[in-house]
Amino acid sequence: MTERRKRIVIVGSGFGGIKAAKIMAQMDVEVLLIDRHNFHLFQPLLYQVSTAILSEDEIAYPIRAFFRKHKNVELFMAKVVGFDTENKKVITNHGEIWYDYLILAAGSTTNFFGLEAVQKYSYGMKTLAEALHIRNHVLHMFERANKSSDPEERRRMLTFVCVGGGPTGVEEAGSLSELIYHVMRDEYHHLDFSEVSIKLVEATDCLLPMMPVSLREETKRVLEKKKVDVLLNAQVADCDENSLTLKDGTIIPTRTVIWAAGVKAVPVVAR
Repeated sequence: MTERRKRIVIVGSGFGGIKAAKIMAQMDVEVLLIDRHNFHLFQPLLYQVSTAILSEDEIAYPIRAFFRKHKNVELFMAKVVGFDTENKKVITNHGEIWYDYLILAAGSTTNFFGLEAVQKYSYGMKTLAEALHIRNHVLHMFERANKSSDPEERRRMLTFVCVGGGPTGVEEAGSLSELIYHVMRDEYHHLDFSEVSIKLVEATDCLLPMMPVSLREETKRVLEKKKVDVLLNAQVADCDENSLTLKDGTIIPTRTVIWAAGVKAVPVVAR
């Protein structure tokens, strides 16, 4: 009687999950990937989808396609809702999955730092759906502004605020500038582009804190050259559908707040 192969269950098909599965696909084990989606997402380029530089299929790749030649790897498309570690089971919305070994690589989600209004009214950018939502919203704001005869409301619709001075916020602000000033300027003939405002809000005293000082300063210079207003030492206090409020009392009238200020473990891993 042949011995049953060990089953390794991997929760999450991001960079960690796919890498682990590729390594273990070479072993005499059974590998089961669990993910809510059937595609692997290259998250670092979500900002390019959100600004219409790339299409969604250019940063999403079918999970099963990675393992066409590995019969011992399977995908189970489901949402993980909990774990029964005593009986070695993963609990999903499509039933329970048993395992011999469990790898958690479910990744991160947006961290709103307890600011409920910000979570309600801002736009996160951790998923493909969120990036597409931003893209459609930005285009919608231009269409509405193009029809509006109210200068105050028009400026509010043409003010775009990115919160977070890390790589995502910096890339998003710069990419928005390129979309607006290199593409839309030639397409919206009756809009006054002096009414457009792109702001990058960062709570600390610098952008890209993980980089050398020279690169931080160069990043700020390049963004300002792209007409991005960089606000340092600016902490967010509140947000609604018409404005963003900073802790110093500054109110920025805007219909678009893109939140790139931090991440945290997904809830199922946090538990």
